[in-house]
Amino acid sequence: TEASSPVDMHPKYRMKERMRKLGHLREAGPQAAQEQSDPPAHGFRSFNEYARAVKDGAQAPSTPTPPAFPGVDQSGTLSPFSSPAPAASSRGEAPAAAAPSDALALVADFRMKPREVKEYLDRYVIQQHEAKKALAVALCDHYNHVRRCIRDPTRNERHYVKPNILLLGPSGVGKTHLIRTMSRLIGVPFVKCDATKFSATGYVGGDVEDAVKSLLPAANGDATLAEYGIVYVDEVDKLAAASASSSRFMSAGSDINTRDVQTSLLKVMEDGEIPIPPTNGNPRSTIGSSFRARQAKPQKAFLRTKNILFIFSGAFNDLRKSLDEEWRQSSSAQAQGGDDVRSEQSAEPPAPSTHHFVDAGFEPEFIGRIPVRVACRPLAAEDLLLILRDAEESVLRQFEDDFSGYDISLVVKDEALEELARMAEGQGTGARALLTVLDSVLREFKYELPSTDVTELVIDASAVRDPRTLLRRLVA
Repeated sequence: TEASSPVDMHPKYRMKERMRKLGHLREAGPQAAQEQSDPPAHGFRSFNEYARAVKDGAQAPSTPTPPAFPGVDQSGTLSPFSSPAPAASSRGEAPAAAAPSDALALVADFRMKPREVKEYLDRYVIQQHEAKKALAVALCDHYNHVRRCIRDPTRNERHYVKPNILLLGPSGVGKTHLIRTMSRLIGVPFVKCDATKFSATGYVGGDVEDAVKSLLPAANGDATLAEYGIVYVDEVDKLAAASASSSRFMSAGSDINTRDVQTSLLKVMEDGEIPIPPTNGNPRSTIGSSFRARQAKPQKAFLRTKNILFIFSGAFNDLRKSLDEEWRQSSSAQAQGGDDVRSEQSAEPPAPSTHHFVDAGFEPEFIGRIPVRVACRPLAAEDLLLILRDAEESVLRQFEDDFSGYDISLVVKDEALEELARMAEGQGTGARALLTVLDSVLREFKYELPSTDVTELVIDASAVRDPRTLLRRLVA
């Protein structure tokens, strides 16, 4: 085998190569590889081609055994996360072990370093350096463990404490964007759910187990891949706040939907087994349904949660105020001591301790199984300016694309970006306010200019403050 060149081993090259493979899996799937290979013995390159031939009368349906197609799932479609089903023996013997899917193989090849992960997150999320570091370390630790478990299944039976994560921070600071970007980098199934929708088992509302089951469709039916996914639970502070006030203000039924939900989460966060409901085919008589009925694909009976990473987030407004006060007192003490150095770490609020969460209403057993906790700080105007100008997924790019759809070039000057950032800071909703202020400034331009001959719209600070004056001049 040819040795890897120094360029191949460079972190930036590894990052680009990983994202290229992930993009290929999502966009092309196994169909691309199938189309490049020699046609199989039955003469059809895909199930869809076979189905069309049967429909047109050029091919008789294959009975009793249909032709096999790599990557065809139970719905008869090609899936980027599925692998060929192992064939069962005619004598009822267990099928041979299937090769891992391309997506699972990519997870099994995870070898990223925490610094590389943070550098990737820096491209999409502004500030929150401590949160990025905590996520990067926890992510690399966990998926290095997953990689070893995939390669050596006996390691899966060893005791393992997952680095489950809790993010604190107000709305719009980038908590969800951080987690979604991180899961995209790894290439694992990702589901987001709202803790306020959960209820205790037997009561009206969502079941905690449903969140874990949602990983299965996110993995396109690959149960093995789903067992290495990420479950992100937002608004978890609502459970804590309700639980803390239940003794005086909440009914016993409300307490069931807070304390018992924490207990239900506790069970799946460890090494639980979630039953997988059997997949029922479409009752309508179609080529796809008859193909599925004859496929006899074995299915896992449950999802094991031992290697599913759980990430929680919430605003924790009261707790955050307490932490911010501690942070200001600490910063003031350092300033009085003559320490004028403001490092990247000192610009972040302190991490909360366990007693803060217990006082807020969390069960000690629940919060004890979330060892990684980090606070995200509110975004200032200068941070919002960086988001507009430098973030790879800046909402400004979306507005530029909107205008380009009408063959209009949108140019926003630096002075206008600064004014937009100041306006967004006054909204008090973090980065989400950027969309609000951009829409309020550019809405009339979007409505009027597509019906004119204008091909370029230049926005300066005065246009941000008074957009109607510029609009009247353009349409005159």
